[in-house]
Amino acid sequence: MAKKIFERMNCDAVSGIACPEEIKLGLKVAESKGLAVRGVPLTKNGCANTRFNLRSLKEALV
Repeated sequence: MAKKIFERMNCDAVSGIACPEEIKLGLKVAESKGLAVRGVPLTKNGCANTRFNLRSLKEALV
């Protein structure tokens, strides 16, 4: 999904919240496009009711 988004948007950096495996895949795609990347891992994975740490997101955006 990230590859399609990057093809449609013109950006210099990207941040995302995802499970660790998806973050790894997104990093590869973003870095291949020369984008700065920040990833925040989910603290609860799954197809519904996922969670992440708000403090981790704030730190990634600073």
